Amino acid sequence: MKKITILFILIHISVYTHVALSQVFTDVEPPTPRFGAIGATSALAGDPSHVFQNPAALVTIQSLCASAAFTRPYQQNFYTLYHSNFAMPLPKSYGVGGIGLLNGGVKYANVSLSNETALALSHAFYLQRDIQTSLAFGYTLKYYSQSFGTSMNGHALGSNQAFGIDAGVYGLLWQRTAVGFHVTNLNRPTMGSVVENELPSVVRGTIGYSPYRGVYTGIELERTLGGNQIVKAGSEFEINPYLDIRLGIRSNPNRVALGFGLKNFSKLRMDYTFVSHPSLAATHLVGISYGF
Repeated sequence: MKKITILFILIHISVYTHVALSQVFTDVEPPTPRFGAIGATSALAGDPSHVFQNPAALVTIQSLCASAAFTRPYQQNFYTLYHSNFAMPLPKSYGVGGIGLLNGGVKYANVSLSNETALALSHAFYLQRDIQTSLAFGYTLKYYSQSFGTSMNGHALGSNQAFGIDAGVYGLLWQRTAVGFHVTNLNRPTMGSVVENELPSVVRGTIGYSPYRGVYTGIELERTLGGNQIVKAGSEFEINPYLDIRLGIRSNPNRVALGFGLKNFSKLRMDYTFVSHPSLAATHLVGISYGF
């Protein structure tokens, strides 16, 4: 029975990978709780997770910081997704640099059936900056790796590697209105030796507004080239110096997200987000970040 179950999961992974290039390389909701709750994040400031979401927005990082997050999408025990990022201002006027890791895998009965990893190196810098406006550009170089473990007879099922390039811009007007634009996999990387599959290229455009400190509202249009368009909207409210409340909605499929963040505990922040789904189980995201 155990072998039959493993074989069934392998077939499921094979079909899913052929259609959508598996978990890490598709547009799974951001595994970081803050981004997962708000949704419209390409114009959001001050988060190292922009290594994967919009590298240009890393210019808003003012000191060394790190974050890590974990989730089991749709509460599937056999599938885990990890996310970690590190960002810091570079010397002189060289902007901000960032490093990111995204890892997901399917495991059953302590047997690894699929593992995917994306390593990212980002750089962001200002193109123009004055009292009223600022405009920044950022890029991310990504290394993708995918492996399928071994068969029940001990034979390797193969692996793939690829390189991707992301780019984005971030603009700010009067310290209140922010815009973000982000494109993933500009170079249209592919995976597979017998049958080549193109990794998805996603385009995001966001407008965010902060009437005063501690309040952010944004709306985002997202489209996967050759795929569907998604509309996202969300807000973040600072209730007090120690608590943020977040909520968001998105289309295709229609989903609702609610979350909170506990912060200012010796530079430590803890986040949680609940994301609904019309057909599957809800997803819970937990994360932690630290500013040095």
